[in-house]
Amino acid sequence: MNKVWVYCIFLLLFVMGCQKAEKRPKAVKGYLDLRQWSFDQQPEISLNGQWEFFWQKYYLPDQNPSVTPAYVKVPSAWTKYTIDQHPLPDKGFATYRLRVILDTSQVNQPLAINVRIIQTAYHLYVQGKYLGGSGIPATSAQATHPELHARVYTFEPRSDTVEVLLHVACFHNNSGGLSRAIELGRTDYLTQNFQYSIYVDFLLMGSLFIIALYHFSLYYFRRQNLAPIYFGLFCLIVALRLLALSAFNVSAHLSWVTYEYIQKASYLTYYVGTFTFLLFIRSLFTEEFKRVVIKIATVVVVPLTALVVLSHNYIYNKTLPYYQLFSLLVILYVFYVLTLAAIRKKSGARTFLLGFVAIAVTIVNDILHANHTIDTAHYAPWGLFIFVLAQAVVLSGRFSKAFIRAEDLTFELNDLNQSLEQKVKDRTQSLDNTRGELQRKNDNITASINYAQRIQNAMLPRWAKVQEDLPESFLMFHPKDLVSGDFYWFAKTPPEPLYKETMTFDGVHRVFKGLTNEKLILAAVDCTGHGVPGAFMSLIGNNLLNQIILEQKIVAADVVLHELNVHVKQSLKQNETHNRDGMDITLVVIDQQQKTMDFAGAQNPLYCIQNEELKVIKGTKSSIGGRHHNSDVLYDSCRISIDHPTTFYMASDGFQDQFGGKDNKKFMVRRFRKLLYEIHRKPMPEQKEILEQTLSEWMQGEYEQIDDILVIGVKLS
Repeated sequence: MNKVWVYCIFLLLFVMGCQKAEKRPKAVKGYLDLRQWSFDQQPEISLNGQWEFFWQKYYLPDQNPSVTPAYVKVPSAWTKYTIDQHPLPDKGFATYRLRVILDTSQVNQPLAINVRIIQTAYHLYVQGKYLGGSGIPATSAQATHPELHARVYTFEPRSDTVEVLLHVACFHNNSGGLSRAIELGRTDYLTQNFQYSIYVDFLLMGSLFIIALYHFSLYYFRRQNLAPIYFGLFCLIVALRLLALSAFNVSAHLSWVTYEYIQKASYLTYYVGTFTFLLFIRSLFTEEFKRVVIKIATVVVVPLTALVVLSHNYIYNKTLPYYQLFSLLVILYVFYVLTLAAIRKKSGARTFLLGFVAIAVTIVNDILHANHTIDTAHYAPWGLFIFVLAQAVVLSGRFSKAFIRAEDLTFELNDLNQSLEQKVKDRTQSLDNTRGELQRKNDNITASINYAQRIQNAMLPRWAKVQEDLPESFLMFHPKDLVSGDFYWFAKTPPEPLYKETMTFDGVHRVFKGLTNEKLILAAVDCTGHGVPGAFMSLIGNNLLNQIILEQKIVAADVVLHELNVHVKQSLKQNETHNRDGMDITLVVIDQQQKTMDFAGAQNPLYCIQNEELKVIKGTKSSIGGRHHNSDVLYDSCRISIDHPTTFYMASDGFQDQFGGKDNKKFMVRRFRKLLYEIHRKPMPEQKEILEQTLSEWMQGEYEQIDDILVIGVKLS
């Protein structure tokens, strides 16, 4: 009941604010007598009444009009005037003039004139002096530059009679003339009021913007309910409309914001805002709100919105009176829906109804004010603010009910749990503890493996870096698990100086003979196992290759494998333990200056294609490390001339050992060699794509990958 009284008081105050003010002096036949008016006691007065009016004429303050003036009511649009019993058109230009008679005590005392928005351009002259204006008024639409600025002008009366003269042009709107009151008053009072109105507008805009963001976040976290997104859009639209209609001069701060943009913004926010509000009410009260109303609103709003976007303002502003009538019908229908929902005792319906009454009254006020039926101000944002508060009350109530319901369910669940047998509770607790422990261990293991994967990825060279030296190449690398037992290694050894020792009478001297050739070293390595064990072996193998080639400067292919075998056995203490882990490797050393390539392999071969002939160059039948106890294994080296086009491939056994096909068999080495030969003429990226597609088709999406897969292809032109 208290809520009802709060709203009633608000509406009472609003209606009181719309009542007419006390009787004040008005202009009569172009003169306003203010000799009995004290600006100390009453700091402002509207210059309402009969002004001199010269249609289709511009007169400067020092000019004597050649025609008898007409006397017209201000404030009022000139479409309501008649001259010689002929109504005036909505477009044209004119001169307004008023002489204000002041008390002699006001002479040389600072005063100000508050000129609100005038459609669509004006210049203001006071006491024969040009004080400013909005836009550029002219005698044609082409020459007139429209703008919408509200402004306070200050001056000091030089005599007790002050002439106020306005040149007004309207070629871009259907409501020209002094349709809003012009105020005269103390400088400090009018300036403060003007700034206060801007502050209030920005306060409302900021509040509405924050409310919009809040409702957007509600929708983000619970997208089943469309009401928050509709209401957030509605608040955002009203905030933009308030910015367009505010006394704040947007175009003065943003030069690209023209009169046309401001007009379009005011119309679009009005049209789209009404439609968004209907969607919001529909989302709240679906049973009471008929779907056909949304369809009708769509038929009305969409064409009007398109008209505003695509046409000029003197076309679409003719639709405003019709849409205002449509808005009144919308208000009546929404009032009916909310009333029906309140009768049916829908949650929050009564509070919504009271809030809607507030916004409906303010919207009706704005429509009447825009049509100059009443002289108030734009109150729709304040009505929306009351409506937002009403919705906040409803949301709080809904959350409160949900919380109470959750508490009730919690109490019921506790009672149910207490009724269970103690043995079941203990067993459940034991299972929960076991599950939690297993989950924690699994999470720790997974986190460790993920970290190991990052380490391994950081260890492997970026293939784009490899392609800087071997541009025609590809890499196909598919670990079976997160980490891999297969890895590849690449290095580019810089030229090293060569010296020859000679004996002289002074002793042994080193004579510089030149530089070694730059070499490219590429290896494909298949370590024992896969997953975490294989990844450990890959780290050992990678570090040992770095040590042997980059630190010890060993670049002979067979010697590199020999040293790698020795170091693996030493690292794993294979002569002292039963460790049998090792690795198979294919390694090539490319000397591009000598046009040679040296190959050495441990178990794994090199597939080399020259002159359209595929050669399988087998490696030594002895792994790196592993079962054999002899550390002095000598690995064979093969030198290949690359003075003509050469394509070679290096691979682990993962591709050829993969099960699949119709009979669930291995891919096999013979089929793998045939596939390499068939694709070797194609560009390297296409070769990789064919290998990927062949493997996918072989596995048919049904067979699990059984081992790490590594294939490297290089073409030396």
